[in-house]
Parts: sequence; structure tokens; C-alpha cells
Amino acid sequence: MFTEQLADFSLEWCQTLLNSPDIVDISLPTRRPAHLNPLITSTLRTETTIRAWKSLHTRDIEDATHQSRTFFLMLSLGNGLQGHKGALHGGIFGVLIDQSNHICALSVAPLSIMTAQMDLRFKKSVPVPGVVLCRSVIVRREGRRIWIRCTIEDGEGGLFCESESLWVAKGDQKL
Repeated sequence: MFTEQLADFSLEWCQTLLNSPDIVDISLPTRRPAHLNPLITSTLRTETTIRAWKSLHTRDIEDATHQSRTFFLMLSLGNGLQGHKGALHGGIFGVLIDQSNHICALSVAPLSIMTAQMDLRFKKSVPVPGVVLCRSVIVRREGRRIWIRCTIEDGEGGLFCESESLWVAKGDQKL
């Protein structure tokens, strides 16, 4: 049975974030095998793919809409995610950003919300194995639509990728 390699988060920047009083560690079903997202819960949950996963967000600052929250995914990535030797496959960037943004969108939207558009801008390759931080924040809401900005970072100021995406709630659901 797979055991998450949480010791991978012993890096100083990881510990600073995990121990900050302004950060909330949230438990999400996306890492439970019974969840309906088998790409994340099974395929990418191995010793050589996503070795460990932490979902976090900033505490609310007098904003009941949660729009001021920043959501984080701290991920330990294994060498099974390589495209070119030692570098994260470009398609995995999209998967990680989509998952980070989904968690962010769920803070203000119903469960039936989906990605409508995603624009990725690659800055530099992500070395694997390694630990990265996805940072997602809602930048605008209008009717059933939510715009989210996301980055993949090295946790120490280095930027690997940035993205903007549009999410839409199904049917006549208002956000």
C-alpha cells in the first residue's frame, strides 16, 4: 500500500508555510482512494509520481465570500512525471494547476463546477524529483463564472509556470 512521503516537506520553506498561524491545513477527499477522481487518487498517487500532497489555504480576513483566500497545493513530485530527463512533463503542469484551481473554486461554488478555459505560460522547467507549490486565488466572479490565477513555484521565489483560467458552474446555479 502507498504511503505518502510527507518527510519530503521537511524543506525550510515547506515548514515555514506549514507552521504559519495564517495558514490552514485542509483535508480533502481527492487523496482518498474512494473518491471519484481516479487520475489524482490512483494513477498519480505513487512513489514515483505525486509522492506527497498537502492542501492549504490562508485564513479568512473578514471576507465571508472567501475571495481573499489563497489556496496552496504543496506537492512532492517523483521522477515518474518526467517528460525530458529530470524535468516535469508539460502536461502535468496543466493537471496540477487544474486541481489547485478546482480546490480554490469549490470554496465559493457548488460541486458541479468545471474548467471552461485554461491559459498556461511556462517560465522554466520543474526539476523532478522535487517539491513545488501551486498557489491559486480567485480574481473575479460573475454569475456562474469564476476567474482564477495560479502559479507553480519552487517555494523560494522561483516561478515555473503561471496560469489564468475560467471556471463555470453547471446549469442555472448562481455563485
